[in-house]
Amino acid sequence: MCVNLEDHFKDPSKLVSKSQWNGDPNAAYWTSDFEPNNAKIDNGHLLLNMGLDQSKLAEGKQQGFGATVSSTRLMLYGNVTASIKSGSSSVGVVSSFITKNDLGDEIDYEWTGNMTQVQTNYYWNAQLDYTHSTKEELNTDLSTGYHQYEIRWMPEAIQWVVDGQVRRTVSKESTLNPDDKTYKFPSRPSRIQLSIWDAGQIGSNWTDGWSGGKIDWSDAKRNFQMDFEWIKIDCLTPAKDAAWPPAGYGPKVGDSKQNSTNKSVQGTQGTQGGVRDNTVPTQTPTTKTPSIIVPLALTGGLMGAMIIVGFAVSSIARRKKAAKLAMAEKAMIQKP
Repeated sequence: MCVNLEDHFKDPSKLVSKSQWNGDPNAAYWTSDFEPNNAKIDNGHLLLNMGLDQSKLAEGKQQGFGATVSSTRLMLYGNVTASIKSGSSSVGVVSSFITKNDLGDEIDYEWTGNMTQVQTNYYWNAQLDYTHSTKEELNTDLSTGYHQYEIRWMPEAIQWVVDGQVRRTVSKESTLNPDDKTYKFPSRPSRIQLSIWDAGQIGSNWTDGWSGGKIDWSDAKRNFQMDFEWIKIDCLTPAKDAAWPPAGYGPKVGDSKQNSTNKSVQGTQGTQGGVRDNTVPTQTPTTKTPSIIVPLALTGGLMGAMIIVGFAVSSIARRKKAAKLAMAEKAMIQKP
């Protein structure tokens, strides 16, 4: 399942259109999940672009059409680090770097209209609890320079690390629901997803406010770009010669187009299929096991309340139902 990877984007063939992917994760590391294709590997960078949606413009609407890129392999626990220049250089533009699955588990970094902040969040089992969101102030324009963002996802805790500094820690213990004794903690195999989308034009006052407002599309050639220098995946338990694909795993081949009938919303695109077993497999650390510091008496950091609305085959109505819901309605439903 999970395979260690360090991709400096030297090989454009490792990114393929989702409609053209043959299901072999060795052939491509990433799929571009929408048409038209607004993602590309160019000169050692993975670039996600968002311009004015011409099909919406023909309907009299000014709305951006962005991009979503998904990993072809799933992972369960480990470290995911990326060197990123946010594409959110204007209000209304949301960039994201997340892990997610079809069951509604998600771990997020998201950039909105505030260029000096990055937001962190997590979800479990498609439950829309927006109190898990926090805002991290970095005091620099994150759309003009590269910064390293890391998700340390371990069986006992999640850490969000920016430029080597731990910004937030959520322990599994802090997510225990005393009523049903359930840990509301992401604990099932997930994909890595990267996206940029227009949150200011999906018809939701909530997402409009969350993203800072509406994008000024008076310049029809305006473009927003999210830039990745590299991505590194360190699996807690790397696979060796595991057969691929395991039963039930996607992304579903040939399913690249989204519309209002399938309720896909860009930015948090989901996959077809997924793991239905809610039991966390036993993990056996290897010599490459990532390290994580888990302070005692962690409280999970429940603060703020934002919502996450992406623009893709949604986190099953989760990723921002109003943004995750708006997932389904999410970041304005994009059409090919």
